[in-house]
Parts: sequence; structure tokens; C-alpha cells
Amino acid sequence: MRRHNRLVGVVRSFVAVVFFRAQWRAALRRGDIDATCVAVISVKPRGDGYALTVLVRSRTQQGADLCSERGVPNLAWALRRRVVLLGGSAYEPSLHTLLVERAPLIVGDMPIPQLSWLPTPLPIQIGCDATTGDAASIDLWSKERGSSHVLIAGTTGGGKSNTVNVLLTGLVANGVCIIGVDCKAGETLGPWEHLLGHAVIDPNANPVAADDILARLVEIMVGRHRCVGPNFRPIVLVVEEWASLPTKPVTIGDNLERLAAQGRSASIGVILTTQRPTSNVGAVRTSTRGNLAVRIAHSTVGDRAASEAILGGGIYTAADLPSDPPGHALLRIGGNQPQQVRIFRCPGPPWKPEEVYTETLDEVAAWDQVAQREVEHERNRTR
Repeated sequence: MRRHNRLVGVVRSFVAVVFFRAQWRAALRRGDIDATCVAVISVKPRGDGYALTVLVRSRTQQGADLCSERGVPNLAWALRRRVVLLGGSAYEPSLHTLLVERAPLIVGDMPIPQLSWLPTPLPIQIGCDATTGDAASIDLWSKERGSSHVLIAGTTGGGKSNTVNVLLTGLVANGVCIIGVDCKAGETLGPWEHLLGHAVIDPNANPVAADDILARLVEIMVGRHRCVGPNFRPIVLVVEEWASLPTKPVTIGDNLERLAAQGRSASIGVILTTQRPTSNVGAVRTSTRGNLAVRIAHSTVGDRAASEAILGGGIYTAADLPSDPPGHALLRIGGNQPQQVRIFRCPGPPWKPEEVYTETLDEVAAWDQVAQREVEHERNRTR
């Protein structure tokens, strides 16, 4: 059956390529374009079959103009399809890569990752590039670089909770200890409670418990900084609806800021979600937001200020993203240009609690103490 499906896929791809070459020639005639000005070198179907990546070579100036940013709209009109210029070659300016799209990318449900009991480098595939269909991934932890901090923001209904579920699936599959603080009374993180390293905390109902767990994470972080060397188990703090965190006691915001500023090298990551990322809204602090290097922006529904607050650098394009269907997002890592992505669908945990072994925060702290004693013993021995 699998072999038959593969054969059917190959035949369909071949037919699509042959049909496109015929359509290409007809489009050039429709646009009154000299057919010899540009040649099709290769045609490759996108993974979902709804678009083609086309490599062309311009032979004349007319061909070069046709494959430029200004000429692509004319080509799209002639082809009667959406055309995106993916770029050219620095070494061969006559080569141009085009994406000819028949329908928007369909990414579907998140593939269930294989369970691993030992944390390994954590590139989590969150979906696909909305144009090319290539995998879109985030590196959340590695032994050499430590942890990454993530901000997920956008309007209600845009897909933030789904994105949190995608990241949690990747983290749980890799045996990461996750601490959940949910300002929506456990609506998002509640279904994950038995797969996390600590009971989910509602800070609005129990601000003291939220203050205590953040203080404990800071204590673990400080201990790891004092004892550099062992391969510490990664910990990830997930805060659902950051702007709704209580501002009293003030140590809640202070400790969260410390974790965002110093937690990376101690393998303690932070994932914050919010509808309102603009500065000085509730518990949101500009200094904390500045330490969140990975940004995932869902639609801000025309709010350009919110788009810039999420993505920085005068980037307002999240304001123009569709909010329906959910899953459209812009991914920006560090100072790189934003990448438009489609996020996998993930309605909740793909495993039952008994199928997954999850380390508790107490167990992680105990392992830290053992590792730190070994480092101290080695230091005393070599003095």
C-alpha cells in the first residue's frame, strides 16, 4: 500500500510538471512575452503538492525584468496563479527561483514525536514555511548554548494556545521538566498537568504560590551559576497570558525578569504568551521582553504597535496576518528577518499520562545537588 501511494505521488508530480511547462508557454504568449527570453531549468513540486518551485534562467533583459520584484506581478497575471520570487544566485545573476502557488500551504496535524528520556538538543519543528513548505523549527535548548526564551503573542483566537501545545509536545517528548503558570485558570495548561514537573499554578487565585515557584526557580538558577560544569537538566517555565500576572507581590515580576535575563546559561528557559505585548501593560516589562530572543507573532488584527512590540525593528506585518483560520504566524529569531510560517494543529497532549515519564522539579533539584557535590569534591581534590 505504501509503495502504491509513493508511485501515485511520483506520477502526480510528473503530470504536474508536464502540465506546468505547457501552461508556462501559454502564459508567456498571453502576456505578449518573448518565449526565448527566459528558460525553465527545473520544476519541483512542493511537499503538499499545491505549489511548484521553478528555477528559470533569463536570457535577455526582458527575461531579467520579468523575474524581478516589479515583473513578478505581471508573470502571476499571465500564469493566473500567485507567484513569489524566492531569490536569485549571487554567482549567476541570470538564475531565478520562483514559487508558483496553486493554493495556500496545508500543514495539518503535528506529527507525534518519538519519546526520549534524556534531553538532547531541542530543535522543535513547529510547522512549515508558509511559502516554500520547508520545515520551520525552533532550538529551545542545547548543552553548549543553554536555553532559549520565547514570546508568543497576538489577538485572541489567532492560535497562541495551539502554538503553546506544539512547543509543549516537543518539550515533553524530550523529557524536559516544565513548570506551568496559567493566568486563565488552567484553561490552556490544565490538560498537560500530569505531564509537567509541577502542578499548574493559577497566579490570580494564588499569587503566593506563583511567587514561591518563581523564587524557587531563581534559587535553582543561582545554584547552577555558582557551580558551573555539570550537564544540568533543562527546565522550562511557561506563563500563559503574561499581561494578567499579578503585580503584587512585586517579586513575581522581579523574579521573572531575572529568569529571562540570566536563566539561559543555567538551562532554564521561559515561554511567555500574551494578547497585549505593548510595554507597561499589567505585568509586562520592556526589560523582560527584551530578553526573549525568539518571537512568534500571530495576527494583531491591524494593531501595528502590537506587531512592532512583538517583532521589534519597525516590523508591522503581523497586523496584516489573517486570524482565521488560526495558525498563520511570523517567526523571528534574534535579529533575523521574520519568517512567515504555518503552525501545526495540536489540540492537546498526544499521550496519556501513564505513557510518559516526567521528571518533577523536586527530582531535578535533587540531581542538581548531586552534580554540584561532585563538582565541589573534584575542586577540593585538585587544590
